[in-house]
Amino acid sequence: MASKELELLDLRLLQAAANGYSPDEMSRKYPSVTPAEAAVRVKEMLASRDIWDEVEKQQLLLHSAYAVKEKMEALLDDLDLLDDVPKHIDVYVKLLKTMDGILEKRTKLTEAEMEQITRAHAKAMMGMIEAGYQRARDLLAQEYPMVDLLEIDAAFNQGMKEASYAQEEDD
Repeated sequence: MASKELELLDLRLLQAAANGYSPDEMSRKYPSVTPAEAAVRVKEMLASRDIWDEVEKQQLLLHSAYAVKEKMEALLDDLDLLDDVPKHIDVYVKLLKTMDGILEKRTKLTEAEMEQITRAHAKAMMGMIEAGYQRARDLLAQEYPMVDLLEIDAAFNQGMKEASYAQEEDD
């Protein structure tokens, strides 16, 4: 198969997947590929395009939205027939609402992911603090058997409370 035919097939497979086709349906529509080949190829194409993080995706989407917005505004400026203007404005408003919805969903997803990451980091930090403190406590007990570990525990806990209060004031 020639390179251009492969590119066209790739675009058709990607579009079919975007329209909800199953690999079996794609294979029936494009007999030159098996269902497994269709599924693998779509996954490969998606993976190769998924290099942007959520913030970059939002920025790219906004860039596209501004480009479409600019074209729509130029079209509205160029329209001579007043009958066409409301129809085009309607399309323009729907486009803006759609873009806003997409951005809002992406923002919510990003916020949820950030909360999950923050919780995981906090859990890891607590584990490291506890392990480090326990190691220091064990070494102190070995090196200085007469030291009152409860007094050290109280001092550590007081220091943690003070740091927590200071952090809350900074926020």
